Amino acid sequence: MTAKVPKTPATGQRPRRKPISGENALLIADQVRQVTAWLCDGHRPFEIREKARELWGLGDDTADERMALARKRMLADVSVADRQEIAAQAMHAFSRIALESLETRQLSNAIGAWRAYCEIAGVMGKNAQ
Repeated sequence: MTAKVPKTPATGQRPRRKPISGENALLIADQVRQVTAWLCDGHRPFEIREKARELWGLGDDTADERMALARKRMLADVSVADRQEIAAQAMHAFSRIALESLETRQLSNAIGAWRAYCEIAGVMGKNAQ
């Protein structure tokens, strides 16, 4: 029976024994991309571990590493992006949602989308001036 390798306190991850090959790096990148999508869709960690086990045969520790990498990637994406750019993208999305909601007579959704749009624009809500 082999002894378990302890996790390092700084990262919470096991130290790597050998470098990752190019093919494995691509596979890991694809897994992280999929885990990112699952996190954004609101899947709980236990659901992601289960999906990772079913799809890729990953253990819980490896699935947790993929989730940590996905969260780190999402944080880096937000940190790099300009706040005005994020606000503009959100305003565009809310505008599109509001117009589509009006076309399908989902008026409550349209009102919610316009409200969010106005809050980002600083016309009403917390950002109102």
